[in-house]
Amino acid sequence: MDPRLVSVVLTRNPNSPEVRRMKAAGAEVWGHIHFRSTWENLKKVYPENPWISMRDLYGKHPGATVFVCGSGPSLAACPPALPGPVFAINRAILAVKADYWCFADMKAVREWGEIEHAKNALWCTGSAMHCFFPKTRLCLIEANGQPSAEKDPAKRQLYWSVATFSWVTHLAIKTGAKRIVFVGCEFSGEKHFTGEDLGDRPGLGSQVILETARMRMEEMFGPDKTEWYDPSVELLDASGGNLPIPKTRLEEWL
Repeated sequence: MDPRLVSVVLTRNPNSPEVRRMKAAGAEVWGHIHFRSTWENLKKVYPENPWISMRDLYGKHPGATVFVCGSGPSLAACPPALPGPVFAINRAILAVKADYWCFADMKAVREWGEIEHAKNALWCTGSAMHCFFPKTRLCLIEANGQPSAEKDPAKRQLYWSVATFSWVTHLAIKTGAKRIVFVGCEFSGEKHFTGEDLGDRPGLGSQVILETARMRMEEMFGPDKTEWYDPSVELLDASGGNLPIPKTRLEEWL
């Protein structure tokens, strides 16, 4: 494990085997230290770090056709370069050149953080993961599992449905995109575009996560669209899966 990626660990159990392995790799272990993981608060604690706020991306791509790439089977037919801003989710970074690489845990960094596409993208991850990236320029994402009632846009969080897909979609909308084309976002439970199985997570099966994400994804695209703050953005599905939005062919946008 690269100690540059785990220089600070916040933990309730500093003597656990996993934390001991991190410490052996060069991590600084802090026990029982917690504070609100918002960009504003983290900058107060670590003012010297080059993190940017997700709000710095708002309005960055006005009127653009944006591509959101998941790791479902349809991504296998996607060219590596797409004609617009690209958000790659997790292992999709293996297949596409992305402007933004979006992930939720250290598994992504350990497995794919050193590939060229990842190095060339701006990393976007939840602000609670700041402890792993003390000197890395990345975009801190603030997301909430319920639609935000915050009326101040400067403080409003993105919507998180248990799948990274949800806040990535919301962030793409907030960049000012006119249209979002989805590929590799089947929500089908099929293998990844690499042919690998979905795998499993200790204590909580991947199938449970998938079913929860699928249910909440369907609510995201409901008629009221309460999660979106600009429902005028055109959403198109080039994955051929379960997204309840109009279908399209990826070739039409290349």
